[in-house]
Amino acid sequence: MTKRNILVLAVIGLISFLSFFYSSVLFSSQVLAINDLVTKFVYALNKPQPEFSKDIVVVRIDDYSLQKMDQKWPFRRLAYAKAVEILNRHQAAVVAFDIVFSGKEELKEDDILFSETLALSKSKIVMGSYLRNDDIVLPSQTLVENASLGFVNALNDRDGKVRRIWVHIDREGFSGFSLPIKVVSSFLNDDVKIYDSVRIRDKIIPAKNYSYNFKSFRQDPSNQSSYLVLPVKYSLKEKDFRSISFYDLLQEKMPEDFFKDKIVLVGATAEIVHDIVDTPFGRMPGVFVHANTVLSILKNKYLTTPALPVLLFFLVVVILITGLTVLNSNFIVGTVYSVGFILLVFWGAVVLEVAGWKVPFGQYITASVTFFVLANFYNYIKFFSVLVMIRKQMTIDPITNLFRTRYFYQRAVLERRSLPKKNCYLAVIVLSDFEGRIKGKTGDKVKKIWQKINEILRSVSPLWCRYSRDVILGIRKGKIDVANLYDSLKILSFEEDIKVNIKVGLLDVGPYPNIRDMVPFLIEDLEKKQENVVAFQKNEITVRSKKTHSDNDFISSFYQEAEERTQELLQTKENLIEEERKTKDAYLQVITSLVSALESKDPYTEGHSERVSHYAVLLAERIGMPQEEINKVSKAAILHDIGKIGISDTILQKKDKLTDDEFKIIKEHEILSVKILQPIEEFKEILPYILHHHEGFDGSGYPHGLSGDFIPLGARVITVADIFDALITGRSYKKAYTIEETISILLELKNKKLDPFLVDKFLEIIKERHITSSFVRKP
Repeated sequence: MTKRNILVLAVIGLISFLSFFYSSVLFSSQVLAINDLVTKFVYALNKPQPEFSKDIVVVRIDDYSLQKMDQKWPFRRLAYAKAVEILNRHQAAVVAFDIVFSGKEELKEDDILFSETLALSKSKIVMGSYLRNDDIVLPSQTLVENASLGFVNALNDRDGKVRRIWVHIDREGFSGFSLPIKVVSSFLNDDVKIYDSVRIRDKIIPAKNYSYNFKSFRQDPSNQSSYLVLPVKYSLKEKDFRSISFYDLLQEKMPEDFFKDKIVLVGATAEIVHDIVDTPFGRMPGVFVHANTVLSILKNKYLTTPALPVLLFFLVVVILITGLTVLNSNFIVGTVYSVGFILLVFWGAVVLEVAGWKVPFGQYITASVTFFVLANFYNYIKFFSVLVMIRKQMTIDPITNLFRTRYFYQRAVLERRSLPKKNCYLAVIVLSDFEGRIKGKTGDKVKKIWQKINEILRSVSPLWCRYSRDVILGIRKGKIDVANLYDSLKILSFEEDIKVNIKVGLLDVGPYPNIRDMVPFLIEDLEKKQENVVAFQKNEITVRSKKTHSDNDFISSFYQEAEERTQELLQTKENLIEEERKTKDAYLQVITSLVSALESKDPYTEGHSERVSHYAVLLAERIGMPQEEINKVSKAAILHDIGKIGISDTILQKKDKLTDDEFKIIKEHEILSVKILQPIEEFKEILPYILHHHEGFDGSGYPHGLSGDFIPLGARVITVADIFDALITGRSYKKAYTIEETISILLELKNKKLDPFLVDKFLEIIKERHITSSFVRKP
């Protein structure tokens, strides 16, 4: 990957990284809606049993109650007094009103009776209050004296849905807790405490501190007020709670122990009361939002957001995986993988939310999709830039910078059909023996000549092509001043010392249906003319060929051009491979000649390397080595003694036993072989076979004392072949052994000098091919 690609992808990654943070602002509704999908799946997969909410009962002021009651909304407080009296009698633990009894009742006696009922109630009472802009709406003083207060405000997100509730508000003129907090505090009979967190008895409520401008619910650092907020864990929907209508409560249509030791939340559920809020589960009465919060605190089931470093770590993982998916696959496969990865992240978010971790899935998806879209967009830009480059390579000759002939014909067709409708003229320039004149000039000089020719041609028309080595074609709407064109080219030929014979012809191609068919005859007639500048008359050129071409193959011509270029490249590749093979063969022939020259000095060793190569190949084939390895073994066997070229003939041809010092010199011939062949790239792969062909299978050999499988297999094969040929042909200092004696010695060397498996296989070859001493050359 280029530095440019890395830089672009880094920028795309940074944009995706930023989209994670800003998507919640720019696309808040969409991002939050995606997050809600996780919440809905959590509910569907982890729906609690009825016993989960056994401590809570909701009293609904619903449409049924509004219809049955003999009074209009709002109900008289006498009705609520009766409800409290009934709930007290049924031993409710806490009675909380998600209703703000603001002001005084019109009927004073109702207010007094309600207050007296609250005072006599053994059930703990929680009254609702409401924060409105900079004011706080409280119940009447007579009611407050016998109840605790909790505000009932809902906290709306940017899309208007309630996903968090206020826990505690501390600002000028007011400090208090929300209704759910006060309900739990009353139920557990313990005060709410605020230290580093909000606590009720042993329950720690993970509320977070936010500083807000209360009017706009937007963060305002200048505002010194403190607001503690808790995410709502919607464990249950409205239908999942145990509930009863307000009218049925007053009629006492419920089981005897329905309210015993329970938290009773009284709130409006009728649309006409306007206490319905938007939630991830759709519209839900506010009293059920409070019921979910109370349940969350009682069960210690909260939604907490992971720490920022954890969120950033997962963000980096998401972006990296998306990036690898895009870079290592095409668009369709990448899309499938990306969708699969998004589903994987989605289910991961579901699992985490079940565990109580609220992951901003929507923001992760935004970051992933941003990277996917931008990276693919960048890939397509690169793709189209490559197409443009390919088009240029296919349509423009790199040396002359003129259009290729096929593309020129297609452009000529478009030129003739385009507006305005004018006569098109074809110019033909013949530069006799131009190639011969520029032969011998440097490449840079040739390019400069063509550059100057281009300047002259393009001053006349933008459409020119090199038809052949010595012919240039051009087309233009309207006449071309061919005389001036001829003069300019003639001057250039003298300046550049090429002095070619130049002829220029011009033809109105209006009468000709296809110029491709008539160009050869136009060139032929131009060359026959005596003049150097010829203006042909209409219909002067007769198309004598029966072959015709279609003008409607503009796109297909590119495929044909590409196919031709491909064939050229393949042919070039084959030529290079052939040249490489010839080079390797040449190296091998030279080295082999040196080996032959070395061996020819001693009649006992003449032809030794070729025979060793022959035997080694037979053995390699017998044990099933790949053909490529067999070829390496063959070359290594031929060259295995090349290092002896650096050893004195006195030592090599000595008939007596070698001294220790002389044998030490002989033992260095493998290292000398490697040093001789190492600079040649073509022989690097066979050097281990040459270096180790005197190692012993039992570790007794040289130069490194390798043993067993640590010796390369090719070297072990050559060792068997080398020893066999040395035994059966003899040396100046010892006679040749018979085939029987040679076989006996090979068997003795098994597991010592030679690999036993290879010895057995070589003996099979000797038996099958009937190799005896009579088959080898005797000195």
